[in-house]
Formats: sequence, C-alpha cells, structure tokens
Amino acid sequence: STKSLLPDRAVDTWITGASINLRDQVRTGSDVPLQFAYEAANCRIFFTPQRVFNFEALWTYAAKAMSTNPEYCVQGSTGYATTADTTITTAPPVEPGAAAISVSSIDLLKGIPTNVLAKLGPPVPGSVVNSPSNPD
Repeated sequence: STKSLLPDRAVDTWITGASINLRDQVRTGSDVPLQFAYEAANCRIFFTPQRVFNFEALWTYAAKAMSTNPEYCVQGSTGYATTADTTITTAPPVEPGAAAISVSSIDLLKGIPTNVLAKLGPPVPGSVVNSPSNPD
C-alpha cells in the first residue's frame, strides 16, 4: 500500500474553505482579460539592491520617475507603444551586457558579509548599478 511508503505527518493546518477568483478585469469594449493583454512599460527603471530589498524605496523611485522626474527612467525606454494593437512596432533597444552588476562598484552592499552576498547568487538580469542613466 502507498501509506507504508509515505512518512507519518501531522496535519498542522486545517483547510476549512477555498475559493477561486473568476473576476477578471476587462476593459470596456474588450473581451480580453487584462492579465492576458500586452501593455509595455511607459518608463523602465533600474533594479538596484536598494530598491529590490526596500519596496518603499522602489515605489517612491517609480512615483518620482513617472510624475516629477522622468530622468529616472532608463535612457531610451520611453515613448514606445503601450499596446500591441498600435502601428508603432519598435521595441526599446537591448544593450548587451547592460544587465551586469559589478559587486566591487556597489556602494549599497558595503558592510554585508561576503558569505551573505554569496548566498544571493549571480546578478538578476535587468539589474544595473552605477549606470550613467541611473541617477540614484
């Protein structure tokens, strides 16, 4: 029997109910739920350790980029079509090697033990630090 192959485990969590969200957000005049619709970013920003580990800093930076200081947007990331059904087909340019982090140049990580940094693994694509277009 399968029971003899499985370890005896305590049930610490009791499930008394479950639900499924079927309330898709659909725009007026469209049949496509928004989670399946393409919408390009109006402004791309760099992910730095300061903004990855501090959501308040991330949202503050994003709000400043969109409302008060468009220079916070990555150079060349604005002015593109936000939906796939437009005539503008140009995508933002991709710069090879732009998504690399040089640990020696990250002032934000000073004081963090190297064994902790090692556990974080390799840099995440899309995270760039100390770029000329990154004013933070």
